[in-house]
Amino acid sequence: SIAFDLSPDGRYIYYAPRADGIHIVTYDLLLRRYTDHGVIRLEDGRIPSNNDSLEIGRDGYLYLVCTVPLGDTDSEKAKAIIAARYSDVPKKDLKNAVEICLVVVSAPLK
Repeated sequence: SIAFDLSPDGRYIYYAPRADGIHIVTYDLLLRRYTDHGVIRLEDGRIPSNNDSLEIGRDGYLYLVCTVPLGDTDSEKAKAIIAARYSDVPKKDLKNAVEICLVVVSAPLK
C-alpha cells in the first residue's frame, strides 16, 4: 500500500498497511518509534480489507478510500450496489461483494 501521509507538524508518518484488515500505524521521526494503533473497524463491525489512499484532513481526522465488505445484502444501498456491480452473481455467492467507501477515523495522535 502507498497509503501514507506526514503529520502537519512534520514529526509523524501515518501509514495504513494491509494485513488482517487495515491498520493505522505511526512512525515518530524524532524518536524513530513505530506504533501499530490497531485494525480499523467501522461502527457496524465491518473491517476494510483494502485501501488506496490516506490523507490527514485539516480537522485532524484520517481519510481513507477503502474496499469494505458489503455486509447486509438486503439493505437498499446494498441492493443498488448489487444491481450495478453484481447483477449476474447468485445471491449465495455475494459473500465476497464489496463497496468502495470513504472511511473517516480519528487520528490516534490527535
